[in-house]
Amino acid sequence: MFSLQHVRSPRDLCDVFVDVITTHHMVWETYHVLHGDISYSNIAFDLQHTEDGTQQASGMLIDWDSASSSTAKCGAKESKSTRKLGPFTACELLQDIGRSSYSIHKYRHDLESFFWVLVWFCAVFDPANPTVLRAIPTWRSSDLVDLGHAKARFFTRSKDFEQVTENTSPAYRGFIKTWIIQFCNVFSRSFEASEQERIAAEEYVQNKLCLRGKVRDKWEGIFVEDWNAARARLREMDSYEDVMEILGDLENSPLPSQH
Repeated sequence: MFSLQHVRSPRDLCDVFVDVITTHHMVWETYHVLHGDISYSNIAFDLQHTEDGTQQASGMLIDWDSASSSTAKCGAKESKSTRKLGPFTACELLQDIGRSSYSIHKYRHDLESFFWVLVWFCAVFDPANPTVLRAIPTWRSSDLVDLGHAKARFFTRSKDFEQVTENTSPAYRGFIKTWIIQFCNVFSRSFEASEQERIAAEEYVQNKLCLRGKVRDKWEGIFVEDWNAARARLREMDSYEDVMEILGDLENSPLPSQH
């Protein structure tokens, strides 16, 4: 079994990510269990012999110690274990820190973590020196809230996107221009929708506590409508099918020979 930094080529990285995302979905569909700890150290691979005599990377999602059922509360609390996961934790969970309530860890949060692992790996991996992984300066904060803000800026500001990805090895820049930019579109929209849902919920509660009579009823209807609209958007986003459509798009493949 090999760690991710031992991939031999972009093809290996493609195969590994398709395998681990597929495995993750199979476990979710079969047992309604989420891994809960998608990170660089929990993605590995082996080499399988093929019929043509070559070896193909076969991805493995390991260390399911943090796995939880779909109903478990799993907010990103300030703890030693969460700090370890910081760079790969979904933005919504990171920004929950310090708030009075925590989001439930959902399937889309694990999917987003796969995205952050891919971004991080492409940014820090140098195939000429694979044993030394570089750092992303803006992601090194020990404050997880600051880290969440830095990752949110990666979604929304081209300057931050370019700063994180500027040192990507030429062999792996294809991932930036294809998978990563598409995943960025997907997960930035879901993060925006989750923020809209949170704001609508907070406004609803504030309205309930402060206003009376017909005025309260009027605003309550507006906030409930906004809340439901945001939740409906979230249900339509970050699906396994959407992710696999990106991974299987040969026209926008990170592998040069398939462009």
